Amino acid sequence: MRQPRKATLCGLWLGSLTTHGVSPGDAPRRLCWAIPGLIAVMGLYLLLLPAIVRTTQRWILAGRIGVALVVIVPAGFLMGQPFPLDIKAVRRQSPGTIPWLWAVNGAASVVGSVLATMVALRADFPVVSLARMLCYGLALALVVWPDVTSSGRSSHRAVAR
Repeated sequence: MRQPRKATLCGLWLGSLTTHGVSPGDAPRRLCWAIPGLIAVMGLYLLLLPAIVRTTQRWILAGRIGVALVVIVPAGFLMGQPFPLDIKAVRRQSPGTIPWLWAVNGAASVVGSVLATMVALRADFPVVSLARMLCYGLALALVVWPDVTSSGRSSHRAVAR
């Protein structure tokens, strides 16, 4: 039971580690491939996980752990990138908001895990996965779409095209 958690954490660590060399100016561009990649991996999970589980459920434990690592680490790798990249991008523009980013991230993690459990118990795993994909899609939209300042003018904060 602990192996999937360790695999996810390993993937998160690796994903975060790869963001160290990214400059603050390149962080939004990197987000524009990391988030769609994560959404694609989650979509593949929705399609392939039932077959993978059926195929491997009678395998020996070591084989199932190996498959779990191959399946889980890529998503963890991609999930480990958005927050550090966003911190880099925000640090350049508005360093005073970084504590708020940490606070919102922590609150969203707690609320999100509780909501995911409640939805999974009431609906099903695919519904939770679709909701998760929708949330990452919203995060991508916030990176790609320009900000509208209080004066109504548009300022492109994220992606240099």
